[in-house]
Amino acid sequence: MTIDQGLGGVLQAITDALTSKTGSITVLQATLKTQSSTLADQMTAADAKLTVYHDRLVSQFATMNTRVSAIKATQSYLTQQVDLWTKPTN
Repeated sequence: MTIDQGLGGVLQAITDALTSKTGSITVLQATLKTQSSTLADQMTAADAKLTVYHDRLVSQFATMNTRVSAIKATQSYLTQQVDLWTKPTN
């Protein structure tokens, strides 16, 4: 004796097959969860690298700014000295 499941029974069988432990939807959900976790880890690592890079650039800029200020002070001193040396005497 064969019992006809009807449309509802067929749809339920399809749903059960897709959501079973080895079903396509369950496997896809697990894969997406793993990928999401991996991407989150990569984003955390990228943020850390970005912070280190930013801090390095700020430090380098501060050092450069200090050196430029020192060079400008030396330039001003030398300009003053050259002006004194080349000033016509009366």
